[in-house]
Amino acid sequence: KITVNDCGDKGVSIGEKSIVEFKKVEIDNSIIGLSTKDLSVAFIEDAIFKNAKICLEAKKKKQEFGGAKISAKKIFCETGNSIDKDSIIIMDKY
Repeated sequence: KITVNDCGDKGVSIGEKSIVEFKKVEIDNSIIGLSTKDLSVAFIEDAIFKNAKICLEAKKKKQEFGGAKISAKKIFCETGNSIDKDSIIIMDKY
């Protein structure tokens, strides 16, 4: 479980071949809620993003890596996501 408030830029940033699993995520007041990049994979179940310009971001940042993947279930997002051409987001909303 992770709860983040008033973080400014990113609530959570995952990068460079990481694999993470979150069972409960609550992020309030950030520019990007959760960012995954550079061959990282994030599995998220039950997340709430409030006051975020972008809820989920998946991208390739460094040339020597590939894109990222996010698999998310039960997501509450008031805005949208950001995905580059090398990455994927699979999402079920509330």
